[in-house]
Amino acid sequence: MTVLLALLLLPLAIIPCFAQEPTFIETFDSIAEGQLPAGWEVISGEPRVEGGRLLIDGMGGPTPMVCFGDPQWENMRVEVDVEIAEATDPTRWACLMWRVQEDPMADGYYLYTVRQRTRAGNGIEFARRLPAGPGYPYSVYSTAGAGEDMLPGEVHHLALEVSGSRVTQWLDGEPVLSSPFALAYQRGRLGFTCSSARAYFDNVKVIQLPAAPQTPASAVGTPVVVAHRGYSSLAPENTLAAFEAAIEAGAPAAECDVYCSKDGHVVLSHDATLDRTTDGSGPITDRTLEELRTLDAGSWKGEQYKGQRIPTLKETLELVRGKMQLVVEVKQGGISKQVVDTIREAEAVDFVTIISFSAATCREIRELEPGLPVGWLSGGSNVDEQAARRILGTTLQSNCQFVDIVSGAVSEDLMRVFGLAGVAVWVWTVDDPDMVKALAQMGVRGITTNDPAMALKALSE
Repeated sequence: MTVLLALLLLPLAIIPCFAQEPTFIETFDSIAEGQLPAGWEVISGEPRVEGGRLLIDGMGGPTPMVCFGDPQWENMRVEVDVEIAEATDPTRWACLMWRVQEDPMADGYYLYTVRQRTRAGNGIEFARRLPAGPGYPYSVYSTAGAGEDMLPGEVHHLALEVSGSRVTQWLDGEPVLSSPFALAYQRGRLGFTCSSARAYFDNVKVIQLPAAPQTPASAVGTPVVVAHRGYSSLAPENTLAAFEAAIEAGAPAAECDVYCSKDGHVVLSHDATLDRTTDGSGPITDRTLEELRTLDAGSWKGEQYKGQRIPTLKETLELVRGKMQLVVEVKQGGISKQVVDTIREAEAVDFVTIISFSAATCREIRELEPGLPVGWLSGGSNVDEQAARRILGTTLQSNCQFVDIVSGAVSEDLMRVFGLAGVAVWVWTVDDPDMVKALAQMGVRGITTNDPAMALKALSE
């Protein structure tokens, strides 16, 4: 009876709530051409009303942005019609901004982003514009693909509902993603912006919602901070300089990516090709170790790193020995034996963990060396109980002790399913201190980050 009742009530949980009366409506029909409604604030560019709709033209010049509403708006449902009339390419986007802080560019805000290529895995995003700083300005919490790609002339209906830290986004009446990570800002204005696109917004409606119930904090231990490719926000990724910087920052673990050179040496590289992070080009597997040694793997990050080379796994193990754990992501199929042999020869089994997106590689590593902890890498979004059980099944079938999943896929269902099975959850890649704290509170056991100093500070507060 309880299960039946839950199934009957489930659809009600995702149906948008239309019962409340709107507290704000703007159709732009009575606004003169080239103007904006009273009280709307232009942050940048030239947002304006055109043909009874709000035009945000980001095809050239500064990114346009306009804000409106009450800075004390907290829990709400927002609806708006959107047309992406033009874009430099289908990956560009239009955006509903929410919980916008007093100075958006300095203090940040949240984004409901929709791309012209809506069906792509990141066609729709829940993200945060971080406060001004030296790092990447955005933190993407969750992504999804939905519906059909947005063609010029097509109008689509966006809806967003936020209650406390929980946000749910709809596209054309269908729920597309939900996340519990709206933690950094409790209230703020609304706004619109776009990137390398010309978009129209119309029929804006805001419905105020009641206060969200408080969720008690969980009593969990502190997760392990894993420096992604070394201290990669500071030093060139997968170089000895990056791992030295991570050690200096006090990171208890660091992650690296490995391939095999043409002559069978296990070497560090995230990409299968040399083009992005060295002055070479072509597949890394086509070069011998001696040839790889001639390449500069540091100058792209800064002149002070000129001369950094592609290190071998053996060299990296020697560097971190006694100072941190090394998490080795096996990127290339068919090299499990070489990786295990290298770790054994270095007598490093006791301070190495293996991860891979390949379930076959995970199983191979476990069979070759049962003493090595192994985790299966996973993507995903909007993980409900059914999806969580599928992920758990693959993790166990891969003979893994933990899953290492993209941070935006973490949900209460995922943590409950894995917790009941006694299987740990790690996440990648988190560069937002508020999300670090939230994931730790949910019971995540490992957090991979490009900025280990930030994560360590967030966990200590």
